[in-house]
Amino acid sequence: MSSTGNCSDNAPAESSFATFKKGHLFWKPFLTKEQVRRCILEYLDPFYNRLRCHSYPGYKTPGAYELQHATLAELNVRKTG
Repeated sequence: MSSTGNCSDNAPAESSFATFKKGHLFWKPFLTKEQVRRCILEYLDPFYNRLRCHSYPGYKTPGAYELQHATLAELNVRKTG
């Protein structure tokens, strides 16, 4: 976190939360906290962490990015070892 009043470093996180709330939380009626918790976990793990393309790794899914680098690491080990 930065100094008080400097919110620009928090913009990406706020944007992600806003997108999530608009798309997943505002349109569903929840009766219990457990339903909200389950909805959040169903969004984060299967979709956001595994299926959604992220800009940092070249618009690849996290799984595809990890597989690519694991394969490259294995090839480097074979070359040097």
